[in-house]
Amino acid sequence: MILAHLRGLLKPGYEQGVTSVIREELVLQAISQENEARGLLTQALMTSSMLPAFNDQARPKQLRQAIDNLRMGTSLLKMESYDKIVRQVKARSVEANIALLHVFEQTDVFDILKKTLERETKNAGV
Repeated sequence: MILAHLRGLLKPGYEQGVTSVIREELVLQAISQENEARGLLTQALMTSSMLPAFNDQARPKQLRQAIDNLRMGTSLLKMESYDKIVRQVKARSVEANIALLHVFEQTDVFDILKKTLERETKNAGV
């Protein structure tokens, strides 16, 4: 019935006027959010069940993706706002980038990059 309405095939009556329209929109958004959450949880389940099939290098990335999908799906089922969910995922991403920066600081990767840039700049005649 909802799909028929969304496709414009069913025109419900709005006895309460604007209040009916707002209520309808909230219900449709909640159903959409619930469907998206179930999809994310299914993706997390499928990715985690396939982890043994991934090679050792791809496994951490797939695990992080499964965890992110699980976190977002759970938040959507709790009817948390998209803004809050995105902030949580980005915050975790920023923390991961900071940790990676600390790992890089313990190596000579920055010196290698600097020397490579200087060499390429010199060869380009800039």
